[in-house]
Amino acid sequence: EEAKQNSLEIKQTEENLNSLKSKLNSQYGKLSPKISVEGGPQSTKYDDEKSNATALYGKAEWNLYNGGSDKAVMDLSKSEIEIQEKRLKYLKNKVKREVSKIYYELQFILESISLKQKALELNSQQMKIAKAKNSSGFTTSSDVLEFDLRDSTLQSDLVLLNQQLDQKSRDLDVLLSRKNQTAPEIVKGHLVR
Repeated sequence: EEAKQNSLEIKQTEENLNSLKSKLNSQYGKLSPKISVEGGPQSTKYDDEKSNATALYGKAEWNLYNGGSDKAVMDLSKSEIEIQEKRLKYLKNKVKREVSKIYYELQFILESISLKQKALELNSQQMKIAKAKNSSGFTTSSDVLEFDLRDSTLQSDLVLLNQQLDQKSRDLDVLLSRKNQTAPEIVKGHLVR
């Protein structure tokens, strides 16, 4: 909802739609009767007689048929309104899809970070065991190197995931038209199979 409210494209389309509806309402005015009253002083002169009076005139007009041009203009306006309503619906669905996509990407990244951190903890425990076995002579130093390499790989994966988290949080802020967000977006939930 926040994205729909803050989207400039949606706001512009809503304003265009309201403008078109107002235009259509004004076009209906051309079909209604027009009544006017005019008046003012009147002086007449017949032969030698001169008379002064006040005159009042009434006028009524009604557009019965104008070659169909008024109806064509109104039909065009109705079509424009339908197009804008469909565009508005499309834009709202598009924003909803984009927000959902980024939300689930953020959720996936957060879940991945959690799994990588757990893997780092397990790797650290296994490295301690491998070092103890190596110092006792039960294994070679290649086992310790393997866990050290795995630790480096997991650390670099975490750095990459944190960068992705920051980028996706910024993408979400842009989509929601938020400004100067310093903290990454908090996304709650769990991915389920």
